[in-house]
Amino acid sequence: MSYLKFIIVIIVTLISCNVDIKNNRNSIKSVNTKISESKIYNDILNELIEDHFYHRFLGKERNSLLVKFYRKKIDSASFISELEKYQKGILNSTRKKSVIFLKTNVNNTDFSRYRNIIHSERINQFIENNRIDKISDSLNFINTRLKPSNFNLKLANIQILKEEFPSKFDIGYFAFSKLFINQNIDQGLLYFFVNCGPKCGESGILLIVKENTTWEIMDKEIFTES
Repeated sequence: MSYLKFIIVIIVTLISCNVDIKNNRNSIKSVNTKISESKIYNDILNELIEDHFYHRFLGKERNSLLVKFYRKKIDSASFISELEKYQKGILNSTRKKSVIFLKTNVNNTDFSRYRNIIHSERINQFIENNRIDKISDSLNFINTRLKPSNFNLKLANIQILKEEFPSKFDIGYFAFSKLFINQNIDQGLLYFFVNCGPKCGESGILLIVKENTTWEIMDKEIFTES
């Protein structure tokens, strides 16, 4: 009788161990496939500011440089060199960071009106490889849950935009749509817009790709520009 009890205990132990192993595997899988939306937004905004429009939207410093080089019909090499000095100064002193505002009270977008005017082959290919209704569901809606704490910018500080025309207007303001990420979790789309003052800004969609642990902009389709 005691021998039978011993066999039963061994069987129950083996079954419970097997369940634990399965549960551990599932938990590991869920951790590995989980994405941080905050990190994606942060990576993309850093790249937009630093590489795509930072020189254009630098603020007062850029305007002073334009005045300085205007009479020389803008020596482009010297102009860029001076801008790079400003960048290095900002990276070395957080007090010199400009302000970019996060706008949360914005109208939603209408992705369908832009769908037929996208020229980027890579973006069109991505759309064809994924469900258009799911993409539209994401790109049609501005992400109103974003907050400054979601971002850690190298060259700017973020504040919530509480008025239509802020008195402190260094760079401008921006907004992002909700993310659409493919099933492989290595590429995605999002809508963005940036306003940097009168007759200055752009909106469009970004094709983003994961490179190692960082998300980068692979391609950009501009819908409106001023």
